[in-house]
This record gives sequence, C-alpha cells and structure tokens, in this order.
Amino acid sequence: MERTDEKPHYHIRWSGRTALDWESFATRAEAEANANQLRRRGETYTIEEHNQSCPRCRDAMKVKSASSNEASV
Repeated sequence: MERTDEKPHYHIRWSGRTALDWESFATRAEAEANANQLRRRGETYTIEEHNQSCPRCRDAMKVKSASSNEASV
C-alpha cells in the first residue's frame, strides 16, 4: 500500500528481523489481524506506527524511482 498523505500507517516488525515487513496497513487492528494470521509458532512481533517519513516506505519509493528511471533510458 503506497502512502502519499500524512496519515499514520502501520507495519509489522517480526522478532529477529531489523527490517519492517514490506506491507503497510491503514489501521493498527488491520496490521494486528494480519500478523496473527502470518505468525509462526514461537514468533513474536510488534506493530509500529509510521508517517510519511517511514523508512520502509521511503526505501521502497527509492527503488521504485530507480526502476522507473532505468526503464525510461
């Protein structure tokens, strides 16, 4: 889910991983429900709230922008 506004959004951070999960969610409840469905036995997670300065979304936009620039060359 690509974000262009200032509304907060939520990512799952799985235990033992430094990167946020790639998918973003509009609500904490939606992120929690998704994490509960995907969670493996013994795995833990936290739900993190982010805004437009979200590092995961910012990195994804850089990759998307670089891919677009390469395709137009």
